[in-house]
Amino acid sequence: MTLEQLQEELDDVNAAIKAIRNGAQSYSTPSRSVTKVSYEGLLSERDKLEAQIAALTYGGQVLTGWPGR
Repeated sequence: MTLEQLQEELDDVNAAIKAIRNGAQSYSTPSRSVTKVSYEGLLSERDKLEAQIAALTYGGQVLTGWPGR
């Protein structure tokens, strides 16, 4: 993916996170309940996209956490 594509995807993920924070994650009717996407999954995807953007922007590898901690 290009830097522009990654940034667009990051923008979409951030918009979805914001929507969940505003109560758009799930809804219910008398006959069913629907949950759209997990908040934790979006946070994980955002971390991955930010790392990819940083790697393309600054080169090299970006550590996003310490193994074993």
